[in-house]
Amino acid sequence: MCALRTGVLRDVDRGLYVPASSLPRYDVAEALYRLKCVEAASSGSGQVLSHESAAAVHGLPVLTPCRGVVHFVIDAPGGGRKAKNRHYHCGIDADDVVVVDGVAVTTPARTVVDIGAAGTFVPTPRSEPG
Repeated sequence: MCALRTGVLRDVDRGLYVPASSLPRYDVAEALYRLKCVEAASSGSGQVLSHESAAAVHGLPVLTPCRGVVHFVIDAPGGGRKAKNRHYHCGIDADDVVVVDGVAVTTPARTVVDIGAAGTFVPTPRSEPG
C-alpha cells in the first residue's frame, strides 16, 4: 500500500490501519499495541483482555512488554492455549473484570498480579562473561 510506504497510514494489525496523524508523537508503539488489543477484544464475544494487553488499555507501564501477542483470559477450568499472536489464559472471576472504553479487561490489581506471575515486570538479567 502506498499510504503505508509513505507513512500516511500505520499498520495496527492484519487489516487494521490508522492515520499516522492520529497517533501521539511519543509512545507510538504503545498506542498501536493498545489499538490492536482493543480491536482484538471487540471482535470476539466474552473475551477479557489480560496481562500486558490489559495493562496497555489501563495505561499501566510494563518494563518488558510483549507487543506481538494479545492476551485474553477466559472462564474455563485450567489449560489455556496459544496461537501465533493470541494467548488464552484460563480462570477468571467476575470480580476481576472491569470495562474500560467499552472493552472488558482485568482489573488493575489482577493485571499487575498476572504480569508479575508471568515474570514480565523485571527484565531478565544478562549473563556476564566469566
